[in-house]
Amino acid sequence: MADSGRLNTRFVCSDCACWLYSLPRDGVIRVRAGTLADTSWLQSTRHIWVRSKQPWVGFDEGDEIFEGQPPG
Repeated sequence: MADSGRLNTRFVCSDCACWLYSLPRDGVIRVRAGTLADTSWLQSTRHIWVRSKQPWVGFDEGDEIFEGQPPG
């Protein structure tokens, strides 16, 4: 159950129970980038829960940044 009260369905690895992806929402399937073997092509553009980030973490201009859970 999310903080918003919405039920989240998560798909996990049958070997290690690592969260891989969630059911589509708004037509988007959210895949956990850390589960990919090759992340060299990824470019982060949206950052959530940044209020708990490390002080040395920075973001690019134009990125979407949320202190906590984004609305919706």
